Amino acid sequence: MTERPDNLHFDPTERYPRDLPTTGAWMPGDHVGKRKFVKVNDRPFALESGGVLDEVVIA
Repeated sequence: MTERPDNLHFDPTERYPRDLPTTGAWMPGDHVGKRKFVKVNDRPFALESGGVLDEVVIA
C-alpha cells in the first residue's frame, strides 16, 4: 500500500481568487479555432434561480 505524503492537505474553507475561471470551456476573447457559434437573443432565457439571461451564445 502506498503511503500518503504528509504535505498534502484539504481545507474546504480555503478560498481561491475570484478571477479563477469556473470552467475550461471557451470564453469570449479566447481563440475561436474551428468553433461555430449560435446566438439566442430573440427572447430572455429564464433560469431556475429566478435570474434571466438576455443573450446566450453557444459555441
